[in-house]
Amino acid sequence: MGQKFEGLVWSCSKVGNIMAKPKYKSELISQSAKSYIESIVNYNFYDIIKTSTEVVGNIINQTQKGTDIEKKSIKLINDVFGTKYKKNTKYLKNDYVKGVADIVTKDLIIEIKTSWSFDSFPKIPEKAYNSLYEWQVRAYMMLYDKPNAKIFYCLIDTPDYLLKESDDLQIHKVEHINPLLRITELNYERDDDKEKELISKKIAADNYYIEYHNKLVYKQFKKQ
Repeated sequence: MGQKFEGLVWSCSKVGNIMAKPKYKSELISQSAKSYIESIVNYNFYDIIKTSTEVVGNIINQTQKGTDIEKKSIKLINDVFGTKYKKNTKYLKNDYVKGVADIVTKDLIIEIKTSWSFDSFPKIPEKAYNSLYEWQVRAYMMLYDKPNAKIFYCLIDTPDYLLKESDDLQIHKVEHINPLLRITELNYERDDDKEKELISKKIAADNYYIEYHNKLVYKQFKKQ
């Protein structure tokens, strides 16, 4: 309990959870960010490990597909664009964020999102935007010191072992579709102002973590 809190180092894939703009200018972080931080403190403080069995619906299988089929998604990108991208395994960490970007080149970060099915695959860039993913690649650009980032959404056959009998094969067996139509691309440039915003939110998140944690400590000891 008396150990000094050194601050959180956020996973790049999670940092977007604290980046939403607060409702009031007087607030440093949003209510949704506070709720997310509270959930982290709760599990840490009560020493509870949340297992995947708590996940509802097909989320487990969707996540598993993204992991298992990543190499096929990289191959699809290379086949379509004539590139020779390879999976990155270099883990980095600084004072603010940590993680392993999917692909790292001389001047580019690439994040791959393998869609669960035809229905969930964004067919055009305007339908692909996700603020959590934007902040993920912005964190990666800062972490790996790269000027540009791409997000590739890829549509690949879902392995049979991830499907249930009730799943519609027509939206999961998709590799007969033109490969050009099975990739949607978003592009980002590094932005100093957004990185300053990320750092500011990270510091505010640390402060709220301490504030909420101390309330739990007070609750524990106030009657002792």
